[in-house]
Amino acid sequence: MKRIVANSELCMGCNICKIACATTYFRDESGRLARLKVETNNELDENVVTVCTQCNECIDICPVNALYKDKSGVVVLNREVCVNCLICVGYCPHGVMMYSKKSPVPFKCVSCGICVKNCSSGALSMKKK
Repeated sequence: MKRIVANSELCMGCNICKIACATTYFRDESGRLARLKVETNNELDENVVTVCTQCNECIDICPVNALYKDKSGVVVLNREVCVNCLICVGYCPHGVMMYSKKSPVPFKCVSCGICVKNCSSGALSMKKK
């Protein structure tokens, strides 16, 4: 299984990873539609990066079985089956199953590695499990 791993301690907060992701999937150069989160914790003066851990929680909660693990172990959404109930979005323990009016269905990281390739600080890496 391949998955993206985040090391928040190395994150500079440049958001290039988010811009690369959002541009690739939505042609959105603002980064708001990225499939990962980079948030600043002002109290601790640090950035917190959150990515999908491919934990299966969304698979278990989907009432129509629109989510499944592909042959490489990545949780993916079958757009044809999804009824857009958004239960998966509310249930995701990491808050990285997302929804936007710009997408007909929820979306999440599919471990494509675009963010990893664009992270110059090494905060993101691709791991095989």
